[in-house]
Amino acid sequence: LEAVTRTAGEKEHSYVAAFRLGFIEAEPLLKRSTAAMTRQLAAKYESAALEANKAGALSMEASILKSAAVVAETLGDFRKAHDLNQRSVALYEKIPGDQQSQIEALSAYGKLKTRTGEPKAAIPILERAVAMSRAIPNPALESTALSNLASAYETLSDGANGMRYGEEALRASRLSGEKK
Repeated sequence: LEAVTRTAGEKEHSYVAAFRLGFIEAEPLLKRSTAAMTRQLAAKYESAALEANKAGALSMEASILKSAAVVAETLGDFRKAHDLNQRSVALYEKIPGDQQSQIEALSAYGKLKTRTGEPKAAIPILERAVAMSRAIPNPALESTALSNLASAYETLSDGANGMRYGEEALRASRLSGEKK
């Protein structure tokens, strides 16, 4: 560990970087009022998901669950984020024609699994997201899924596959930029 004097802005930046890398939990970084508002948002998402479920609105429920998973992850509640992502993916699988949302949900779920120490479990999820994005085709979604797949392999210390999928992600990202 290296002791470095930093300005307040640099400290905040390093905290955010550490959060993104998964070294520290999110909630302590949130100001008390922001954390409270985020928890309120999480409760609203849960209520809205229940209402969408009662109404049989699968697409809406899946979308709400996907958003709720992001909030749970932000609060550092990774177990809940896993559950919400898993439920979102399962619902999207039941909805014909919404492949884009299903790919986004798969990619987010795989990324979370990698971040929480389950990169081996993330790989088949992310490979599925890559295959689906190529079938559409959607280079932007493909790039995201490939980048997440590269991270999973890098977490497993498989630099060769990490580099391979990272390079594929870059190519897909460039293709995505050309289509805009």
